Amino acid sequence: MSLQKRNPHELFVEPAGLRNGIGRLLFDWTCDVSRDMGATELTIEADPYAAPIYRRMGARDDGFASSGSIPGRVLPKLVLNLTSSPSRTG
Repeated sequence: MSLQKRNPHELFVEPAGLRNGIGRLLFDWTCDVSRDMGATELTIEADPYAAPIYRRMGARDDGFASSGSIPGRVLPKLVLNLTSSPSRTG
């Protein structure tokens, strides 16, 4: 089952918090909460520089999405299957 209602949330790590595991904890928490809500997949509209990180976590490319903040900019759209992606927080 996928949630039919689009429920976008924006998650960011401040630059000072990069490369110390905070992003991974936030990502794992997001996956766990999404599963608890009944979602089987997570759609990610990523900053182009962050897309490789999501790919390493198991997300797969699924086209592009228009940026909501920069006219004319497109963002990589990725999908993570939550039924085959193990939780790392619990």
